[in-house]
Amino acid sequence: MSGGGTAIVTFFSGVVDDDDRIRVDPTGAVRPGAFSELLGAWTEEYFPLLPGQQVILSTGATGSLWSEVARPTTASVLSTFIDGPVAGHPAVLSNSYGAGRAVYIATALDATSFAALMGDVLADARVAMPAMTVGVERIVRVGDDATFTFVINHTVTDVTIDGVGSELITGLAVDGRMVVPGGSVRVLSERLA
Repeated sequence: MSGGGTAIVTFFSGVVDDDDRIRVDPTGAVRPGAFSELLGAWTEEYFPLLPGQQVILSTGATGSLWSEVARPTTASVLSTFIDGPVAGHPAVLSNSYGAGRAVYIATALDATSFAALMGDVLADARVAMPAMTVGVERIVRVGDDATFTFVINHTVTDVTIDGVGSELITGLAVDGRMVVPGGSVRVLSERLA
């Protein structure tokens, strides 16, 4: 991250090691958790939420599943919990790390708020994202000589994706637009220049 990358980290990440032991520094010099320096914050206490329980954030977003007492060290607070077991504590934080940035989310945000936050983070990182339909996943992988775009359409409606190359499942050529039928998966291979 220090070289200019962006990380988005969600609750309970980096708390335990590969053997399920809690990560702590016996000297106390480093705060608990694998990412405390990167995130500019550490978690003092965890407060899982009951099934169906929600908390409200200062941005109007809602969270579910999880809440915690996060203690910022160098991070800026983007929103706080305004109710629930950790009212007044940070819910979303942002930390500059070298030339990069890390965002920490201490709850499971509602889908609309999560999408808005991701849009802001991606725009800040200058990552251009194509418009997508809710219910459609798009994953891009870059190989040595081609880009592979995996599109999973969980909806019942066809979607159209821009691109030029070949679709690997059907074997059809793609010359500008590829249709992904509802309930289908397509993989677009595009040669790198």
